[in-house]
Amino acid sequence: MAARRGWIGIAALVGCIYERDPAYLGPPGEDTSGTSGTTGEPICEPGCDPVLQRCSASGCVCRAGLTDCDGVCVNLADDPQHCGSCTMQCVAGACGGRQCRTPPCDGFPDKCGDSCTDVRTDPLHCGSCDRRCNADELCVAGECVAAEFPNCNDCPCAACGTAVCCPSAFLGAAACMPLGQCP
Repeated sequence: MAARRGWIGIAALVGCIYERDPAYLGPPGEDTSGTSGTTGEPICEPGCDPVLQRCSASGCVCRAGLTDCDGVCVNLADDPQHCGSCTMQCVAGACGGRQCRTPPCDGFPDKCGDSCTDVRTDPLHCGSCDRRCNADELCVAGECVAAEFPNCNDCPCAACGTAVCCPSAFLGAAACMPLGQCP
């Protein structure tokens, strides 16, 4: 498990323990000041889902780009059980672009079950319907690619150097992509 942006950490078999990196500014809207546990570090036990969650001061929370619907992290953009909101269920057709679609997936290149998506860029359907990228990866051209986290929140970002700076809803801030392309 990779350390969360802004935290220097070690991963344990049962969870993650992180210490605040004072140089990190944090993605927009993220509280980077809070801590928990007796030593001041966030502690996530028994461990966060490496694809859907990240460790925060308050415990495991949904990764950026996902929404907590009754304790389940979902992508409101294409989840047919939570299409556009936690309470919207697509009875017929599929979900894409936060809307129920009939005919299914009209205007989307791929259909994964009842989810309308693009497997070239969707980190929850990367390259194929059943392939999921970890929370610290983006889907670029159908491949899960580890992102480098600059010490800035927005693009352009000089800290990326020769890598391309990419804004990402699924990472919650800017990411430097070493392959030279954004999802």
